[in-house]
Amino acid sequence: MFYWNAFWTLHSSRQMSFNGAMPIQISEIAAYCGLCGFDDPIIRHDLMTMVMAMDAEWLDLETERQKAVSKINHLKGQRGR
Repeated sequence: MFYWNAFWTLHSSRQMSFNGAMPIQISEIAAYCGLCGFDDPIIRHDLMTMVMAMDAEWLDLETERQKAVSKINHLKGQRGR
């Protein structure tokens, strides 16, 4: 639950681009560790590794979701012709 909570807290700090969501920045994870008082390098590394892995999965799912929405919108546009 610890990593899950950290991921969703950090999720709100992600930047957006014209192409969609960007990965959570390592600097944001480091800042989160500092705010939570995590000084142990092993804990910091584990948190960084887990959050980055969760983020990669979330980004993959978000990309697939965006493709599906785009396809649906395209099909809706074709029906209107």
